[in-house]
Amino acid sequence: SDLVQCQTGEDVTSYMDTDYQPLAYTTFSPEGAREETRSFVPASVAEFVVFDLAAKGGEVAVAGAVVVRDAEGVIAYYPPSPGSSERMTPYDGYVAVLGRVSGVARFERTVDGGGRADHFSALRWTDDGLLAVGASGWDRWHGGKSISRGAGLLMALVSLDGAEARVRSVPLDGSARHFHLLGVDARAGEVV
Repeated sequence: SDLVQCQTGEDVTSYMDTDYQPLAYTTFSPEGAREETRSFVPASVAEFVVFDLAAKGGEVAVAGAVVVRDAEGVIAYYPPSPGSSERMTPYDGYVAVLGRVSGVARFERTVDGGGRADHFSALRWTDDGLLAVGASGWDRWHGGKSISRGAGLLMALVSLDGAEARVRSVPLDGSARHFHLLGVDARAGEVV
């Protein structure tokens, strides 16, 4: 039918389309009037994806994952085991705070939970900082996007200025399985 078109062949989404996803968000005034849509991508990253955001006051906090390049523009791929010829992508957990109206980052913070791939899937504002949770220690196959093969729990409390991050990862014995946190809340000083 004319209403539905199915794309096949080379005109479908490539893996690069899912590796580098600019964040777009639309703001609304306190009265509910639609304002501008803004977009954000960190500078000098090879891959970027946001999994959660949380607004507070005049700011928007985002959580996700990035792949950073070194000073020469090289990505430090790693093998899944010593001597392996496979390449794994070194994702780091990512937290940033953006101005709600400007879209400009007040700070950006990456978190390496243990040398393999990490991500944050959820975050919340707390009085002490941004509480972010996700997974650490998973193998991200080059060209793939599954969080798998031995992932353990990852939690970080990033200070409100982004200068410090207290990180806790909990490796679990599940080499053929994965574990990760998809949500978080903080109530009366407790994490739930």
